[in-house]
Order: sequence, then C-alpha cells, then structure tokens
Amino acid sequence: MDAASEEVVMANREARRLIGIGPDQGGFPVASLEPLRYKRMDGSQTAIEDLPFERALHADEMVQAEELVIVRPDGSEVATLINASSLRSDDGRLMTVIATIQDISPLEDLERLRAEFLAVVSHELRSPLTAIKGSAATVLGSLTTPDPAEVRQFFHIVEERADHMRDLINDLLDMTRIEAGTLSVTTEPADMASIIDNAKNSFLGAGHQHQVKIDSMPNLPRVWADRQRIAQVLHNLFSNAAANSHEWSTITVEESLDDTHVAVSVTDEGAGIAPERLPLLFTKFSRTHHEHEQPAGTGYGLGLAICKGIVEAHGGRIWAHSAGQNQGAQFTFTIPALDEPAAVVAPADPGFGTVARAPAKVERILVVEDDP
Repeated sequence: MDAASEEVVMANREARRLIGIGPDQGGFPVASLEPLRYKRMDGSQTAIEDLPFERALHADEMVQAEELVIVRPDGSEVATLINASSLRSDDGRLMTVIATIQDISPLEDLERLRAEFLAVVSHELRSPLTAIKGSAATVLGSLTTPDPAEVRQFFHIVEERADHMRDLINDLLDMTRIEAGTLSVTTEPADMASIIDNAKNSFLGAGHQHQVKIDSMPNLPRVWADRQRIAQVLHNLFSNAAANSHEWSTITVEESLDDTHVAVSVTDEGAGIAPERLPLLFTKFSRTHHEHEQPAGTGYGLGLAICKGIVEAHGGRIWAHSAGQNQGAQFTFTIPALDEPAAVVAPADPGFGTVARAPAKVERILVVEDDP
C-alpha cells in the first residue's frame, strides 16, 4: 500500500481471493475495501480504522499475528491471520505499508475436529466406565447374596465394556505411532484368504447381523503381511461397512491380483459417500458421512486413518469409491504379493541358515550363521 496515495499498489492472487477482489493485477484504492466487514474471533465487529494495515498506516504501529474474520459482500467468511508493518525512507518519511494475510480456515477446521474428537472420546470412555461402575455397585451394594447367574451377567458387562475401552486406547496409541512413523509391522508369507476368513469370523462373532460374502480369484499368490495388522484393517473396514448400511445387509469381500500386489475390496450396501468427502476419508477425525447423517455409535474418526497407516507400512495403498447416494461404498487396499509361494529350504551344511522368498521388488535375503 502506498502511504501517500493510500492505494493498494500490489495484491497477489491469494490476497485478492481472501478479500474478494477480482483477479486483475492493477492497484485499487483502500476505499474499495469498505464493503467488506471485519470481525474478531469472538464475533465482535471491527471498525475500518482498527484494521492492522490502517493502524500501520496512520499510527505507525507494527501489527503481528492478529486474527480477523473477513466477511465478503456475498456473506461468505474467511478466518485470517494478519501482519502489517510500515517502511520508511532514509529521511524517515512513511513510504509503504505491507500487510500479509494468511488463510487459517484449515487450522480452524482442524481445531474444531480436534474438539469434537475429544468430546466423542470422552463420551466413548465415560459410557463404559458408567456401565462398569454400575455393575460393580449393584453387586457390592446388594443386601442379599446375588444370584450367581446375575453376578455372571454383571461380570460379562464389565468385561465387554473394558474391552471397548481397551480398543479405544489401542486405536489412540496406533494413531500416535502412525503419526510418529514408528508403527511396527512384522511381515511374513501369509495366505490372504485365511486372514479374510479369520477376520470375518471375528467380526460375526462380535454379534454383527450382517452377511459377509467372500469372492476370491483362484490361484492368487500369498502376500507379505503382518497377519494381525491386516486382520485389524479388515475388521475396521467391516465395522465401517456395518455402521453405514442396514442390518442384515450383505458386505462383499473380493480378492484379486493387482500387478505385483493382492487387492482386497470391501463393499457395503449403504447410503454411499458424497464425492467431495472421498479425499478426506483417511484423515484423522474424519467420518464417512456428515455429522448430521452419521448413525449413532459409529466410531470416533480413527479407524480409516489407522487402516491407511497400516496398509502404507506394508508398502500398499488404500482408496475408496462410491457410485453415488444409496449406491454403497467400496474400500480397496493392496498388499505386496510373493512372486511365488514362499519356500524354506533346509540348510545344506551347518554353515548356512535358510533361504526365504521375499516379496516382489524386494531383494532375496540369505541368512548366514557364523560357523565355529
């Protein structure tokens, strides 16, 4: 901004977007900003003369990291962080004011998601604690000797709720490890079909009423995988499918070959996912539906992010597809395949260990033991 003419002589594309000025590169008078409204983060209005660049221009004040919400003429709002300072000539004359405006809307969204996440986690922990406390208080506060069957039922409630708390804590720990890059996977040659079958039995054994249909391509190679971690991915995808589709509906699992990887797809018959939400699904705190569409008790926004971390730790990738509303959703992940069934060869002499086949695109490994 030129101090003498009080005209904006340069505004880059981002600044023009934030203040709602057209894409032309020419200057414009400061008065053209008057149709905008400005608010503090608490919602209170800010007068034009109190704006950072006005204070830098008229009061020679350096303004640092001031948060303002810019309200454009069309009613749209953007949260910003503004810095402003003045530049003077050698003889002390005020020449120019420079203001930088940063869009902090993504940070505001992240903070909102974090607050919502903490609220959900608090609820998820408080509910099982209440059930555990109530069961224990009922047994201990009984004036007569409780019936053994009732006591057993109370213990069953305590165990079930404690398992729920353990799963939540484990998910939080896994997410922390993924973000820190320290999530460990212990890979070995494994049959993906058996992992899927075990995950299916575990899922249905937890009381889910959905049908799980498995469709596998014949003669698929084995994979290089951590069985427990991949079963965790499948369980999360099954739970996500169940939460977003009707009870007794079918969850379909397909296994196929994708170049040097084995691909596994989990498809539900639910409401589908809006296209604009697909890129956000695997971020922390994200859910498959908008909050007002989310069925009750469908998790706290970590399951898919954990799936992504586990799959990528294996050298695979994961993505989602939805044909549209009420068309269901499909989640697909890939795991490196062995180029042929793993073979373990007995050592030819005491000086050698075993030779094992590694995944495609990974060097063969020869383990040699020292010979005394």
